Amino acid sequence: MLESYVLDIMEGRRKGRSLLRALSYLYRTGVALRNEAYDVGVLKAHDAGLPVVSVGNIIAGGTGKTPFVKFLAEELLKKFQVAILSRGYRSDAEKTGAVLQVTPQTDVASCGDEPFWLAHYLPKAQVWVGKNRIESARRAKENGADIVLMDDGMQHRQLKRDIEIVLVDGEDPFGKGFFLPRGLLRDSPERLKKADCIVVIQPISEQIESQLRQFTDAPIILAQRKTDVSLKGKKVAVFCAIGKPQKFLQAVRDAGGEIVASFFKPDHDPFYPEELNKFAEESSADVLVCTEKDQVKLKFQCPLPIIPLTSRLEISESNADWQELLNKIQSRVKP
Repeated sequence: MLESYVLDIMEGRRKGRSLLRALSYLYRTGVALRNEAYDVGVLKAHDAGLPVVSVGNIIAGGTGKTPFVKFLAEELLKKFQVAILSRGYRSDAEKTGAVLQVTPQTDVASCGDEPFWLAHYLPKAQVWVGKNRIESARRAKENGADIVLMDDGMQHRQLKRDIEIVLVDGEDPFGKGFFLPRGLLRDSPERLKKADCIVVIQPISEQIESQLRQFTDAPIILAQRKTDVSLKGKKVAVFCAIGKPQKFLQAVRDAGGEIVASFFKPDHDPFYPEELNKFAEESSADVLVCTEKDQVKLKFQCPLPIIPLTSRLEISESNADWQELLNKIQSRVKP
């Protein structure tokens, strides 16, 4: 797999860092020029006519943006009609340029796994998929939305945002210190200055917090992912198609599971009956365990029971900052 090959080079298990470093300089230059064009007004951001909250990050890979969008949407749905905008990475909608409203009945291939997961768990929210998020926002407004949440929106500057929330991985906030493809940065840490709030997915050390403070004065909110699933005493075979499978493996261990086999695919890839059945039969496991995002894509039976490792976000220590953020967002909605 290309992703694994490049990651091996990044971490020194293969040769080629010099080439990746040269390419990363080009990537960094392109990002800087684009951001400057928006900052000085050469490129214009479109006003959606609705409050827009962007949830994003400065690195590539899983920092938990979509689970956080779900968590935030659940809070806002208590008072408002919420629309969520997603690109629908690697979906048919992304490939064709279509704009699609997602429901629990939508074919997952047409919209992508994350929007499908959101629609499945947030039936009262509008979920829109498409590369053209300006058009998605327009349709959301026509359908009665009060507020828009833009999933993975930090680099999508064509749509003007009112609130910028940036998620940070507490273990590696700056993506190994280099831009893609030498590291995982896809935006400059300097962009953190424009954030209204930084949400750090724990664990976090004092050293990392001080590093963040070099770039931002925004409130830093700490969040943890927790599960009520118990895998104690079970031999489990894990499978997933996510950005950082090692974090998922640790969560399975924390839930008490003894991992006897694993099957990883690139982020957002589907799983097919024949490959998963073979994996299950050869695993010597009691159960299969996957992420919620992977579980909602499965439309077939398997020789072993499949347990999704359901989880929830909990805000810790900075409850006052969290409430202040909610108040700030809600104040943007016109009565």
